[in-house]
Amino acid sequence: MKTILLICITACMSLELMASDTSAYFSRFSIGGAYGAGNMKQLGINLNLTSKRNYTYSVMLLNEYRVAPEKPKDYYSGGFFSSDVIYHRINSIAITLGKSFIDKENTIKFNLQGGISMGESSYPYNFIPVAKSGFLFDFGPSHTYDLRRREVVGLILHPNVEFILSRYVGLRLGGLAHVNPVYSSYKAEICLLFGILRPKY
Repeated sequence: MKTILLICITACMSLELMASDTSAYFSRFSIGGAYGAGNMKQLGINLNLTSKRNYTYSVMLLNEYRVAPEKPKDYYSGGFFSSDVIYHRINSIAITLGKSFIDKENTIKFNLQGGISMGESSYPYNFIPVAKSGFLFDFGPSHTYDLRRREVVGLILHPNVEFILSRYVGLRLGGLAHVNPVYSSYKAEICLLFGILRPKY
């Protein structure tokens, strides 16, 4: 219920901003692929819209991950092609609103954005050693473990700057903070953008 309420509030705020924007259409839009590194790593994709009055609206899909804190040092997954790393993951969707400031040459765009996120945390815990089979080669994992899953609602702070390399390609650098009750993350982010980044005059 809290999640639904937050989404409704954000949607109403977005509609109110759009209704107050007399241009009534978006002058810029882009799709980006992002990578972030900090106390968690992040892979993400995002859809970004900017109105003629320079209000920004973004929808982001975030995959944040870190090595599970309770993972034993001697853990191995077994098999030839398996990874021995177990991650704590937070997968979420975020909606952000903000304001853009663009230089006169239309080459640099500063964005101040914030919003909410909704997703799920998967936290590995309770690692229990598995008895050896006694064979020369043991292809099974060294430990079993449980996953603690819970819904996560958080706040997003996303200041960034876009370097508009051409009308259709840009590079975005910035920071992304995801504040939530499970594990708050702070990351530096780089994102490659494709779309209509500069209006045609």
